[in-house]
Parts: sequence; C-alpha cells; structure tokens
Amino acid sequence: MSGGTFKSDDDQLKKPMSKPTDAIERLITLFTPTSQPLDTTATAGKIAMQDDQQNMLVILLIKGEIDIFRNVDNLLFANASGPCIFGMQGTAFRFDVYQFRASKDSELRVLTQKEALSLLIENNALNDLVIFQSYFSDYQAHRDNLLINKSTYEIICGFLYELERVPMPQRLKISVANYILERSNLARSGVMKILADLRTGEYVDIQNGKLMSILRKLPKVY
Repeated sequence: MSGGTFKSDDDQLKKPMSKPTDAIERLITLFTPTSQPLDTTATAGKIAMQDDQQNMLVILLIKGEIDIFRNVDNLLFANASGPCIFGMQGTAFRFDVYQFRASKDSELRVLTQKEALSLLIENNALNDLVIFQSYFSDYQAHRDNLLINKSTYEIICGFLYELERVPMPQRLKISVANYILERSNLARSGVMKILADLRTGEYVDIQNGKLMSILRKLPKVY
C-alpha cells in the first residue's frame, strides 16, 4: 500500500469514549415525572426541538435510537442509543443545523429546557449534567477530529475502529461501506477500493459486507 500518511496517532482513533450511563439515568429519573410521552409516528420519526411557543425542548431517549443528520448535506453526524438526553446543549442554532430522527421502537419523553434546568438546580444535580455535557462535547470533538483535514484513508480507518466497537450482533446488520458513506462525503469508489486493499492485505476481516474484525493494526501509509 502506498500514498498518503497518517498525521495522527491511530491509537487515539481506537480509544473508546466511555458513556456516563449512570449520570444519564439519574438525570432521566429526575426529569421523568415532569415529562410527557413523545410520539413521533405522525412525523416519520422526526423530532422537533422547540414547541409551539418556541420553548427549547429536552428529549429523553429511554430506549431505542436517534439518528442525527446535518441539514446542509444530510450527513449522518451521529447515532445515539438509549438512555440518552438531547436539548441540554446549546441554543436553537444547534438544532437548526441538525435534524433528529427516532427509530420506530424508540421510547421518548419530553419536557421544556426551562423545566429541566429548574429541576437540576432544585435537586443539586448539576454535577451529573456536567459529566454528561463533558461526554457530549468529547463526542463532538471526536467526530470533528475524524473528518476535518483528514485524507480519505484516515477517515476510513477511523470509522473502521469506531465500527469495531459496535457489539457483534448489531454489527452483523451493518454494511461497512454504508456505515462509512452515510457518515462522510467520501466517494463510493474510493471507499470500496481502500476496503478491498485492506482485505487483500489481511488487515480486516469483512464477510458479506460486514466487519467481522480488525485483524491487526491498520497501516499508517496507504
């Protein structure tokens, strides 16, 4: 393999972020009595982040998944599984940039951001919020680091390491190529060529389009 080189340490790409599930569940428990069930059936899973009075909303993802797409190009920015919380980060600007779509089996609840902030202050739960916000900020930094000023090969390697961390039962339902293409603006031909070369070099085990495993450390040079 020859061509571009990695500028970053690929050990950083392989390092997983730990989701603060305990803090998230405590926040959901705190917010639930004030929240209302949210049914997105009529909107094909699309979630509004403001109510009719333009109040910012906080969405509690109890179970299921939410896909987050960038409006400008419909790029899949992130996929979140429950438990998770949306709407505590940023202003309406953030939610004009992204679109949120829930899976059909998702269980969602909603309350206003103002209600959520009052509950946090009243119950001295700001520590859990900071823990969750830190995780959210780190995730966004990870995504930016993966895509900005990176070569096609670097981006593909980053997504391969990311996909490898997905539990096997779920991973067997995911096309490697589609996983990368949905989350980037890369050309399909380039992605398929690099994946084929990594398979030929016995760096990855891909069967029927699914990533079985990364067999050894991906090369820094392509």
